[in-house]
Amino acid sequence: MFICFDLCRGNYKAAFTHLQNGVQIVECQMAKANPRHTFPQSLDSGSPTEYALTRVLLHLDVQSAHFGESGPLLHLHPIALGEGRRDNLSLNSLREVKQRLDPIMNNILRFRRSCEPYVRGEISGLFDIAGASAEQRRIHAHLDDHIRAFEDFVLRQASYPANPKDGRSIDLMRMQNEALTNILETSLVTSEMIYDDYLPVYKKITQLAEKIITSFESEYGTHRPCIVMDMGVIPSLLWVCLKCRDFPTRHRAVKLLERWPHREGAYDSHLLVQIVKDHMVLEQPTAGDGVTEIVPEYTRIDSVMRVNISGEE
Repeated sequence: MFICFDLCRGNYKAAFTHLQNGVQIVECQMAKANPRHTFPQSLDSGSPTEYALTRVLLHLDVQSAHFGESGPLLHLHPIALGEGRRDNLSLNSLREVKQRLDPIMNNILRFRRSCEPYVRGEISGLFDIAGASAEQRRIHAHLDDHIRAFEDFVLRQASYPANPKDGRSIDLMRMQNEALTNILETSLVTSEMIYDDYLPVYKKITQLAEKIITSFESEYGTHRPCIVMDMGVIPSLLWVCLKCRDFPTRHRAVKLLERWPHREGAYDSHLLVQIVKDHMVLEQPTAGDGVTEIVPEYTRIDSVMRVNISGEE
C-alpha cells in the first residue's frame, strides 16, 4: 500500500525504499522454502493472498532497474545454463508462460544494469568483457528456449479460439519478448548507432502495442484501469521511444503512450510522454512531416534521468 501511494505521488525514492523492505521479506521466505531460490515453484506454497503480494513485489523489483535503482534486488534462477533443465521445456498455460519469463526478465535487466558503466565508458580495464559476453549468451539461451516453448504452446492452442483477453496476453508476451531480446542483445553495445539496425523490431513492438490497445478499447471502451502493478505495453513502448531514431515509428509509439493514459507499476504514461517528447526534441529538433534524417552519434542520448526539484532521481 505504501509503495502504491508513493508511486502515485511520484515519490519514487520512498516507494523503492518500501520495495526493498518487502523484497527482503520475500528473500527470507524464498530462502526458507528453497536454498537455491528457484522461482516460481518456491512461491506456490503460501496462501493466495501471500502469493499475489509476492508477485506484485517481484514485478516492481524488476521495474526498479529502470528508475535509477540498483535493482532488480532479487536473484532469480535460472541464471546459468547449467541450472535446471533447458531441454524439452513445455508451457501449458499463459500463467505459466508469464511465471517462467519473470526470472529471465529479472536476469536480463540485472545484466543490463551491470554493463551500463562499461557502455558509458566509465570503466574499461576493470570490466570482464569475456565473462560478460558469456553471461549474455547464457541468458539469451534461456530466453530463446522460453520463446520456442511459448510459440509451441500458442500453436497447440490454435484450434481453440482465444477470447480477447487471452489474445491480448499472447500479443503482450510476443511484444515483451521482442523488447527483452533487443535489450539483452544491445547490453554490451557502446555506440547508439547500432540501434538503427533494429528498426524492424521497433516497428513490430509498436504494431503489437497498437493491436493490444485497440483490442482493449474495443472491449471496454474508455473504462480502463488507472493503475496495475505488472508491466503491460508501456515499458516496451518507452524502449522504442528512447532507442528508435526513425521519426515516424518513434512518433507512433509516443501517440500510443498518449492513448494509454494509466500507470503500470512504476511506469506513468503521462510522465513518460513528457520525458520522451523532451528527449526527442533534443535528438531530432528538426524532425517532422514523416521525414527522418540520420541522427548523428553526438546528438544521441544513451540514458535519461528525471530529477525532481528536491534532487531525487
